[in-house]
Amino acid sequence: WIKTHKKFIFISFGSYTYKIIKSFPDFLRMVEDACKINNVYALIHDNDKKYNFSKYKSPYLFIYSKFIPYPRIVNRCKLVCFTGSVCLQNVSWMNMCPMLYVPYLPEQYFWAKLYRMHTHVDFIDHKNKEEISLFSHKVYNALHVNNIPFFQKVKTMFSDNVSKRIADEVLR
Repeated sequence: WIKTHKKFIFISFGSYTYKIIKSFPDFLRMVEDACKINNVYALIHDNDKKYNFSKYKSPYLFIYSKFIPYPRIVNRCKLVCFTGSVCLQNVSWMNMCPMLYVPYLPEQYFWAKLYRMHTHVDFIDHKNKEEISLFSHKVYNALHVNNIPFFQKVKTMFSDNVSKRIADEVLR
């Protein structure tokens, strides 16, 4: 799928998927609409067994429920949409990949606000139902972030093998 869909966003909420779905019951339609408007596809990592996302059929969405090695996906995608987990955040920084936060925990709000301060890309507040109407616009802004010097500066702060070290620890 990745070889034939060069422009895609990677969406992964991990164990918070149920919270996002609770806030945005039409989440998949919301993502599909954003993909159409922004001329991209979405790879949705669905590891929550409560929701059978695979029932939703769309040429714009690819639902995957098995293990995904973040470094192999993030270096190919145009945008990462996630809650703000530190692991995926670090892999995104290392690959200078733009991010769109949908924070749930206070720490994730902190990272989302810090990212917004430096990139002017706003996060999606799952507590605000009005955010559904802004989703496509926020995806657009995140896809078109123009702050390459900032991404390069952050990348230089990481060791070259940080994502490998994180993966090695997780896979132990």
